[in-house]
Amino acid sequence: MDIRLIPKTKDKYNEFKEFYQYDTGIEKLSYVGTSERRTAVKRIMNSVRVRFAIAVCAFGNNSSGGFVHLGIRAGGTVAGLVRDRKIGNFVDYEDLFANHIHDTLETFLQDRVFILRNIQVVFRRIGGKTICTVQVLPADKPLYVHVDKEQRFYVRGPTPRAERLAGHEEQFRYIKSRFPQLWMKWDWSDSTAVHCSSIFKSTFLMLHHVRRCSCLFHIYRQKCVHPMLYSPLEQPKPTIWL
Repeated sequence: MDIRLIPKTKDKYNEFKEFYQYDTGIEKLSYVGTSERRTAVKRIMNSVRVRFAIAVCAFGNNSSGGFVHLGIRAGGTVAGLVRDRKIGNFVDYEDLFANHIHDTLETFLQDRVFILRNIQVVFRRIGGKTICTVQVLPADKPLYVHVDKEQRFYVRGPTPRAERLAGHEEQFRYIKSRFPQLWMKWDWSDSTAVHCSSIFKSTFLMLHHVRRCSCLFHIYRQKCVHPMLYSPLEQPKPTIWL
């Protein structure tokens, strides 16, 4: 997909964000000049950056990737990034602003290799206003947003918007389908690979334990009904179905 093309409305492959870290709520803060206001501003800016990281995470976890366009309103009109540049004290776009975007993604995604290889940041002017397009290529392993001491997993939904898969089994099934190459490489007999998140690891071990117990119970029940079915040397070994 051509990075220069911007659709009129957001779709499966394109997300619009009016701001990168600014929010109009900052203008409504009444306690101007106080330490409380500075704290509130930082909290608001951080929450806006989290939403940006969520959009990037969702595209990375999808098989097609996508584009996050900063400085464009939800309706498709160009807003520009003047207020984002001002509140961030960015002297320029291509250097300081772009580096800040990479730092934000590294903070929330915690995957430097993915950011270096799969993220491209491009600034350009449309109608006299500067916007930013962040191209996101598909990730090679599951991506998570790290916030509030949690690892949150997102995918690009059909709405279109980022959708969080909160259930462990839901994540388990999606990751198994989306990243089959990792599934075949990992040694599941001991533990999941280091690339696997703690949530995914605990989910697999839980399902592994449940299915193993189910198999053992099935064999035990067969032996109770047919005590002579197996000799001591011919006891079948439980099979784990995944």
